[in-house]
Amino acid sequence: MKTKTKATLRILRRPDLAPGAARYDVDCKFSTTGITHSPRPLALVDAALITAVAIEHEERCGDCDLTERLWPLVQAEMVMRGRRN
Repeated sequence: MKTKTKATLRILRRPDLAPGAARYDVDCKFSTTGITHSPRPLALVDAALITAVAIEHEERCGDCDLTERLWPLVQAEMVMRGRRN
């Protein structure tokens, strides 16, 4: 079982790059992982991008266990949008 290192998520909106663009960073005491998303040609919702950067951080860091904590939040957002798995 992985330890429970505390990681933070930072979302920085970047309209200077493109309308709707944003930078998603996950940061813990061991490393920082980030992705920048420009919604053209494919616009992804925040939940998908947050999940992607959390999984990537978890794989690179090796100490954080983020996806187990994020999954209930992603499910809640899907229900709010009327989608269910």
